[in-house]
Amino acid sequence: MAKALFWVALGIVVLLVVGSIVVSLVKALMSLAFYLIVGALAVGAGWYLYQRLRSAAARGNPR
Repeated sequence: MAKALFWVALGIVVLLVVGSIVVSLVKALMSLAFYLIVGALAVGAGWYLYQRLRSAAARGNPR
């Protein structure tokens, strides 16, 4: 009986440890994905503005 209780308790502890590791890894990956998306949006917006300014300067538009 004590041996079975030990194995059940060990299984629960292992599940808790593995679960906490997985949760922290998922949080890290989600934050990395968020920062990559925000960075891509910033680069895309900068590229869009650069193209607009370049085409406006080529036409001789003072704006």
